Amino acid sequence: MGVRVRHWKGSWWVFVTYRRRRKAKLVGDRRAAEEIASKLRARLLLGDLSVLEKTREIHTIQTYGERWLETYAAVNCKPRTLELYSFLCRRHLFPALGGVRLTDLTREQARTLLAEKIQGGMKRTTALKIVARLREILNHAVEDRRLASDPAQGVPCVREGATRTPLDSGDRGSLRPLDAGREPKRGGPSRSCNQQQPIRNHRGGTGVGSYSK
Repeated sequence: MGVRVRHWKGSWWVFVTYRRRRKAKLVGDRRAAEEIASKLRARLLLGDLSVLEKTREIHTIQTYGERWLETYAAVNCKPRTLELYSFLCRRHLFPALGGVRLTDLTREQARTLLAEKIQGGMKRTTALKIVARLREILNHAVEDRRLASDPAQGVPCVREGATRTPLDSGDRGSLRPLDAGREPKRGGPSRSCNQQQPIRNHRGGTGVGSYSK
């Protein structure tokens, strides 16, 4: 019989071996892994073999997020994008919310994450991208029926393909009307919508805006 805690592929795992039967469990952090390993040893010593049976995993933000990175992002994203997503998740998202169960996450926790990153000096765009990765992980959990709905729905984030955050007061001052400073086309004077143009009457003459009989 053996119950071991091991750090593998950037995550903490608990490996159980008992009478040629093996089972591995992905855990959020080392402390949680050690606690689970201790409980598993005690149960096996009492003859409780249910720990070796296949059960539906209870995922945390980190365990499910790691699976999302490996099974979705690594397959569907370009290498540079995958590198960015991995950095945002493992450097910022997982340390903050990684130990929270998917089913226990609240909208308030997601909002607090965004506020703390911005108040800590992080650029707003970067903080919004972190929340976007959280939202995407949660949306995949909904598709996999791990969640009934996205608990972070409504929390601001950067949408896919977006390059800018909503306009602030500094951006608004730089805007100008579409026609401001536009020069007329070469080859003739510019025409306005209300300027009347000559039209040809039925006798071959011309008039402005109407014709005479």
